[in-house]
Amino acid sequence: MEVCGLFCTVKEDGKFMNHFRLPGDFILPFLGCDPPVVLSGGFGKVTKVKIEPSHLWYKNNSRKPEYFSVKTIWHDLPEHPGEADALARRLAIQNAEDREHLHRVLFSFRRADCYCLVFEWADGDLTKLWQEMPNSYQPDVYEHVCWFFRQCVGIMRSLHGLQNHASSFSSRDGIGRVIYDACHGRHSDIKPENILWFKNYEDNQKDHLVIADLGLTQFNTTKSKSQVAWADVGGYTETYKAPESDVKRSIGGKYDIWGIGCVFLLHASVFLLGNVKCVEAFSKLREKEGQERRSHLSDTIFYNLVSGGYGDAGSPTAKSTRFRAEVKATVTEVSELRIAPPATSKN
Repeated sequence: MEVCGLFCTVKEDGKFMNHFRLPGDFILPFLGCDPPVVLSGGFGKVTKVKIEPSHLWYKNNSRKPEYFSVKTIWHDLPEHPGEADALARRLAIQNAEDREHLHRVLFSFRRADCYCLVFEWADGDLTKLWQEMPNSYQPDVYEHVCWFFRQCVGIMRSLHGLQNHASSFSSRDGIGRVIYDACHGRHSDIKPENILWFKNYEDNQKDHLVIADLGLTQFNTTKSKSQVAWADVGGYTETYKAPESDVKRSIGGKYDIWGIGCVFLLHASVFLLGNVKCVEAFSKLREKEGQERRSHLSDTIFYNLVSGGYGDAGSPTAKSTRFRAEVKATVTEVSELRIAPPATSKN
């Protein structure tokens, strides 16, 4: 796909994306939607738009998206503008299969003090898919099981690609590109709301899932691969944070594995039980366990802190840490689903 004229070119190979610095009075080729759709979050807002047809040209027979999402980063963030150029970097994952489950940034631009990222508009997130899954997928249908594992494996493969890639963005003069080789990424906020759902994706892929919010991913050759102080990490969701955030007070490149494991546990529960209400019921069980232990952690988190543990020897807090993390009993009990008779697993 290419966005033509004076605006943008998006290359098919996915190796680079364009980032533009535009004057404040530049007229964007965006058309509003009726009714307007504007979603707000902690880091900015997302607006649903159409792009003026004269600015779109598809080189092949790929499905043409009807709508696009424009993510505008708040200009008064502490990270802005120092970190804003990093938001414009395009993943340059060489293997197409490794980037298949990442929400692709089509292009980015800066107009005045606003940084914007443009994506294809999704039909919803994972929580919305869960609402429809019981009527669409059954765990005793071979094709449905294949779909379930294909999506999970694809997400893990793309997450691995995110952690080991090169990235690039256009230089300040807009002429050349700055390329970062051997970069490492950490998403830091894996949760159901950041897994987007496309009913029909490229090449007629049905119910395709992609990891979103890549714009806030930290790309670095040192900061995101080595240990980072937890106090320096922003944009995370308390429920899905990993235990090392409390035990070590620092995190590394494998931090996202815990979060995706929690998401997959919920995803598998909906698939196996055929009832989206199990997600809320599971949350209440974790909340009850947290309250009974009088934990200072978020009640819906997936682990407890237990006194008597120590941090890693290499951790700067190893001497002062006096607790360890353990998976909540209500979480480990989910393993009983594997041996539950089909009739009872529907309750």
